[in-house]
Amino acid sequence: MRPLVAIIPLIFLTACQSAPSESATKAPAETPKATTTEPGLTKAVSKDKVFSMAVPDTWLAFDLADPKFKAFFEKFEANSPEGAAGMKQAAESDVAHFIRIDTSVKDPGKAVISNVNVHSIPFGEVEPAVVAAHAKSMAEILGSDQPLDNEVVQLPAGKAGHHWGLAKPGSQIGTDIGFDTWLLVDPKSKKGYTVTFTFPATGFDANQKLARKMVETISFSGS
Repeated sequence: MRPLVAIIPLIFLTACQSAPSESATKAPAETPKATTTEPGLTKAVSKDKVFSMAVPDTWLAFDLADPKFKAFFEKFEANSPEGAAGMKQAAESDVAHFIRIDTSVKDPGKAVISNVNVHSIPFGEVEPAVVAAHAKSMAEILGSDQPLDNEVVQLPAGKAGHHWGLAKPGSQIGTDIGFDTWLLVDPKSKKGYTVTFTFPATGFDANQKLARKMVETISFSGS
């Protein structure tokens, strides 16, 4: 089950209170261009061209050539240099197939920034035992001695594992943060993908509904 914990460093980097990882390596930038799927949501494609998902219009790829994202990032960097460095390193990492960051936050660097990151890890089929093991690993990060709530559901993209929870006092990542994570398998390549949403604890239930709306739009092109 060790591959399941591969998700941990990217979570640390994409949360706004994180520090950069020395293990991240540079990779080609994501392709930010997309086609609109419905009002307020835009289809975004991963840098390996395999994974796509509709995200809110304010959730942007890490792209300093984009004036909107650059303005957001400069505010974030002024408030939290370490967090900004971590975000940049996560976006350039080989493991980050897909990152979108909510740039509508008014004062970035002083609160948890909603985001989603996707990467591929080997975990076989989406089965209850696999999902429970992944939930247990995440529970340790969140400071819980019990596995997170978890389930196996059917999405348009296929069978999906799902687990979620909020950080406990004394956790590795502080408080006022929660994760909503999905596990899927590309039916063509058979690669496993984790889709991890980071949200503030405040409003977590409403954000989970937004996450569900987004994962309903996931599709794979195969590889």
